Amino acid sequence: MATRLPLIRKSIQGHSVKLITQLHEQYGPVVRIAPNELSYITATAWKTIYGHRGAAEEMPKNLKGAGLTRPPNGQHGVLTADRENHARMRRLISHAFSEKALREQEGFLQQYVDLLIKGLKENVAAPQNLVSWYNWYGTNAGCFSWWQGC
Repeated sequence: MATRLPLIRKSIQGHSVKLITQLHEQYGPVVRIAPNELSYITATAWKTIYGHRGAAEEMPKNLKGAGLTRPPNGQHGVLTADRENHARMRRLISHAFSEKALREQEGFLQQYVDLLIKGLKENVAAPQNLVSWYNWYGTNAGCFSWWQGC
């Protein structure tokens, strides 16, 4: 597609999946759904695209396209780091996202989900800035009990 507008319109209407399915039925397993976006339906596409790259040279990250920017202090986080630093950071935090660690935090997270829903229900009569509500949840629920900086 030459523009994102048809996809945006169908997304707003809740029919983007139907549109993409129709495009795949008409054109095959790979379809351009926006000027810089492709849709794949083959069973091997995910592994081929996102799987282990081995020694192949990494394509540079498109920070602008991902809504990210270079940090002003020059210290990259896990999302903007180069391949070597990303791997190092990922190893350091991977234990926090293990099944065991997440199960241990489930009750803690559920408390904040309950508070979020309670707050939204109490303020349902007035227009709400959902971004600020979600930021509140992310800031508070994201502060896991094992994290010393909380």
